[in-house]
Amino acid sequence: MNIDTDSLVLFLFAWTIPFFMMRRAYLKMDADDQRSAVDDFKSRRFIFTIGFVVLGFFFLHLSSLLSVTPLKTIGVFIFVAGGIFSVIDTWRISKPRSLVMFALMCLMIYLNVD
Repeated sequence: MNIDTDSLVLFLFAWTIPFFMMRRAYLKMDADDQRSAVDDFKSRRFIFTIGFVVLGFFFLHLSSLLSVTPLKTIGVFIFVAGGIFSVIDTWRISKPRSLVMFALMCLMIYLNVD
């Protein structure tokens, strides 16, 4: 496992800055908003759509950082599952938006899979 410096810097910027920004925003909320945010994060809809997409993308970044191919495969499968659930969830609301989301997911998968 060779850790490339460029990949490490990208990984740190891409994951630590948003994490600390979200944490800071969460700590600024009042107690009712914090409970509402936790309830939203625990919902099945959030986990299967946004959660799978973010987790898959995290594994893709981690695999490029650590140069571990099986981790990349796992990340792609989780990312695809989250993309499918997101497109199905958005399809009920807006069909054109779900088609655009599907095209963007396909493009992201194409760009991340070597």
